[in-house]
Amino acid sequence: MNALLHGISSMILSLIEVLGLSFPSLSIPLIEILVFFVNIGSKQAIPVLSKIATIRDSDKFVQSVILQIQGIHRKEGIQGLWEYWYASRNDRLSRLLISAGLIPDPSSPLVAYAWILKGEMNKITEIPPQLLPALIQASNDSNHQIAEFAQKGLSHLRHRGTIKAFCTYWLETRNPLAEKILVSSRYLPDPSQKGYIFVALKTNRLTNVMDALPEHAEELIQACTEPDSEIRERGLSSLSFLRNPETIHRLFELWWEKRFSCLEEWILRGVFLPKPGTPVWLAVNLKRHRDILPEEIPLDLVNTLVLLCYDQDSEIQTKARELISKLTSQHINRLAELAMQGEQKALDLWQEYHLTSSKPEIQACMLLLTEQLEAYFQFDYDLRLMQVFYQTTTPEIRSRITRLIQRLGHPSLVKILAVHEIRKELQSFQPEVIETAIRIYTEHQRLDELWTLVFQVPAKYGIRILRDLFRQEEWKPSKEDELFYELRKEFYEFQVEDISNIQEKIPPLIHLATVRVGGRVNDFAVIPQSHLIAIATSNQQVILWDYQQAKIQKRIKGFSHSLARIIALSENGLIVAERSTGSTPCGIYAIKQHHQIEKIGEHPNAIVGLFPLNANRYVSVYKNGEVYIGDLTTYPSTPQYIVPFPPKAVAIDASQQKVAFIQEKYPYLLDLHTLKSVHGEYNQITRQIDRNVASYMTFSQSGDALLVGKRFGDVILYPRTSKTQLVGNITFPVIFIGFIPGIEKYLAIARNGNILWLDTQYNLSNINMKKIPEEDITSVEIFDDGQFMVIGHAHRLFTFWDLRSNFFHRWLEQPLSSLTIEDLLTIRSFRLNPHQPLPLKWLLTFLDLILTHRYQYDIFIAEPVTIKPGEFDILIENNSD
Repeated sequence: MNALLHGISSMILSLIEVLGLSFPSLSIPLIEILVFFVNIGSKQAIPVLSKIATIRDSDKFVQSVILQIQGIHRKEGIQGLWEYWYASRNDRLSRLLISAGLIPDPSSPLVAYAWILKGEMNKITEIPPQLLPALIQASNDSNHQIAEFAQKGLSHLRHRGTIKAFCTYWLETRNPLAEKILVSSRYLPDPSQKGYIFVALKTNRLTNVMDALPEHAEELIQACTEPDSEIRERGLSSLSFLRNPETIHRLFELWWEKRFSCLEEWILRGVFLPKPGTPVWLAVNLKRHRDILPEEIPLDLVNTLVLLCYDQDSEIQTKARELISKLTSQHINRLAELAMQGEQKALDLWQEYHLTSSKPEIQACMLLLTEQLEAYFQFDYDLRLMQVFYQTTTPEIRSRITRLIQRLGHPSLVKILAVHEIRKELQSFQPEVIETAIRIYTEHQRLDELWTLVFQVPAKYGIRILRDLFRQEEWKPSKEDELFYELRKEFYEFQVEDISNIQEKIPPLIHLATVRVGGRVNDFAVIPQSHLIAIATSNQQVILWDYQQAKIQKRIKGFSHSLARIIALSENGLIVAERSTGSTPCGIYAIKQHHQIEKIGEHPNAIVGLFPLNANRYVSVYKNGEVYIGDLTTYPSTPQYIVPFPPKAVAIDASQQKVAFIQEKYPYLLDLHTLKSVHGEYNQITRQIDRNVASYMTFSQSGDALLVGKRFGDVILYPRTSKTQLVGNITFPVIFIGFIPGIEKYLAIARNGNILWLDTQYNLSNINMKKIPEEDITSVEIFDDGQFMVIGHAHRLFTFWDLRSNFFHRWLEQPLSSLTIEDLLTIRSFRLNPHQPLPLKWLLTFLDLILTHRYQYDIFIAEPVTIKPGEFDILIENNSD
C-alpha cells in the first residue's frame, strides 16, 4: 500500500513539474499544492517547488510566491528547501526563503548561511560553538560575498565558548586563514584550556605567558620545540621572564624528570633557582658545577644523591660521586639505612667507597649485607642483632638474608627465619623461608625442630615433614607426645605417599545424599534458622525435610495442582505457587506459623519468577509479564507493573531493589522502589547477541552485570559498562546460574548435568569437573553460606552436594596456627561424608588431629552444619496432575 501511494505521489509531482514549467500562469496554484505536499512530509516536492517558485522574477510573481510559501510550517520542509539552495546556489530561492521568514532550525548548520545572507552580523558574532564549523566552512565559500561576511564575523566573535572552540580549531588544524583571523583578533582561550600557551604566544600576548600557571609548564616546553618559528622563539625568550615561582619550579621538575633539551641552556644560564632543599635543587646545582658543601644537603636528599651518582648525565654523575667521598657521619648513616632498606645502589656505593659507620649496630648490619661474615660475627656473636634486623627490614633484604642462611646452612640460623614469621602472624609463610628451614633441619638431623615446625607451617608442608619424620623409625619427640603416635598410626593406615597434587584429586562437588521422592521435584527453598529444606513436588504436597537427621518433619497438603515454585520468607513463612495447566489458574498459597496453609490468590497465567523481599513480602512474575508484590496475608487485586513482553527468565538483585526480565535478547530492568523501568543501565538493552530463548538469569554478585543462560546452552554476560559477550556453552538448556561464596566462583548447570565454572571476572575457571552424574535436572539451590547445594530431578529424587572441598586451598596454604575453631568444626563435619577420596580423608584426619590438639582446652559453642549422608526415601501418594 505504501509503495502504491508513493508511486501515485511521484506521478502527481512529475505532472505538476511539467505543468508549472510549461505554463507559468499555473505556477501559483501549483505552488499552493506543492506547499501542501511539503507540509505532509514529501521530500520529492521540495525540488519541484524550488524550480517552479523561481521560474520568474517579476515583483508580482515574487510576492505571490512569498505569500504561498509562508504557509510551510514543517521544519523538515524548511530544512529541505535550504539544502536544495545549498546544492544549487539559486539566489532567487534564497531571497524567497529569507523574505518569507523561512529560516532553518537554530541547530542546523545552514542557519549560519541564512544569517549571512540576511546580513545579521550580531547573530554571526554570537554564534554558538556547535555552529562554528558551519561558519568556518562559509568563510571559505566559493561565493565571495558569503566568504567575506563569514570572515568578518569570525574576526568579531563575542560568544566565549565559540572563541574557545575557534582557538582549538586553529591549534588542531593550523589553518592559514584561521591563523590570520586569530592573530588579528588576538583571541585567547581560558587559562584552563589546552592550547592556552600556544595561542598566547601566537597572538604575542607575552604578559599572559609570563604569568603562566604550573599546569602550563609542559605546554610551554612543547612550544619551545614547536616547528612554527614564531611560537618557538617567543617561547624560549619568555622562559627568562616568568613571574610565577611555582611555574618556574615546575619547569625545573620537568627537566629533572624528562630531561628536555630545550631547557638545558635556560638552566645553565642561571636566571632562576629551584626551591632549596628539593631533589631538583640538588640536581640543578650539580648540573651548574656549583660546589656544594655536604652540610648543605638535607638528610632526606641522600636518596636523591645516590640516584644522581648513576645519572644519565655524566657531568651530574661525576659531581655527585665527588660528594659521596665528603659526606658527614650523619649522611653516611643515612646511606647505610637506605642500603638496609633494600636500595641496591646505596649498597654498591658503600662498598665502592669503603664507607664505615660510627654506630656499631649499623656497621654490623652493613658487614652482614656486604657478606664480610668473619667481621660480622665478631659484632653479633649471639645472633641477636641479626634477628632484630631480619624482623624489621624489607622483604627484599629478608630474602637476601634467607639466601645467605641457605648458603651457610647452620641450624641455629633457622630460628631467625621462623621467629620472625611466627611473631608477625603472617597469613602465609614465604615458601623460600619454609624450604630453607626444612632443608637445614633435615641435613643436620634436627628432628625435634622439624616436629615443632609441623604446627607452624601450612598443612602442605606439615604433611611433607611428617612423611620424612615417620621414615625415621627409631625417632620420637624428646617430649612424649601422644599426638605424634596418633598421626603416625593414621599415616600408615592411609599409606600417604605424595600430596603435591592432592587438590587435583579432590572434586569440587562431592555427593552427600540422595533422597527419592514419589513425584517430580520442581523447586526448593532452604528455610533460614533451621535444618529444613522445603520441597515443592508434582504430588500437590510440600515436604519439609530435615537434612541433618535425614527425615521428614512435615507433609503439607491442601493444594489443588502440581507445585511450581516455593520460597522461604522466614522460618515461619513460605510462599507456594502452583503450576498452571492453561485451563486452570495458578494458585498462590501462604504457609505460616505451625504450618497453616492459606490460599491468598490466583493468577490465570503460569508463574515464571517468585522472590522474597523481606520476612513478610515477596514479588511474583507471570508469563504474561504481570508483576505483583504481595505479603503473607494479602494478594494484590491488580498488577503493580506489566512488562512489555512475556518474560522467559527473571532475576532479582542482591539488594532486592531491582528485577530483571528477559525473553530472547534484551534484558529489561524494573526498580521495585519506584515501580519504573530502568533504562540505559546495561548497554545491551539496545543490542542483541542472538535470538536464542533465555532459560535462566541471575545478577552478578556485585550487581554490575547479568548472566543469562540460553535454551541451547549459551551462557552470556550482559555487563553494565562494556560489550555483551558469550562466556561459555554447556550444550543443553541452562537450568541454573549461581554464585558460591567462600570460593568466589559462579556455577552454571545444564538440564543434563553439564556444568561451567566462572571466576569473578567471568572468565572460564580451570576447575576440572565438567559434569554432574545426574540428568533431567529441574531445580538447583545453593545454601547461603556456600557450603552445600541441593539438586532436584525429574525422575523423582533430589541430591545433596558438598561444596566445601573448595575450601581446601586455604587449609593447605595457610599456616596451621592461623586456622580457627570454625575451621575445625567444618573439617569434622566434612569427615562424616563416606564418599571422600583417599587423599582427602588423610588431609582431613591430619587437620582434625592437629587442630583438636590445639583447641583441646577451648569451649565449643557452635555446632557444624551437617547433612546426613546416605540414601533415603520419602513415601508419599502419587496424585500429580
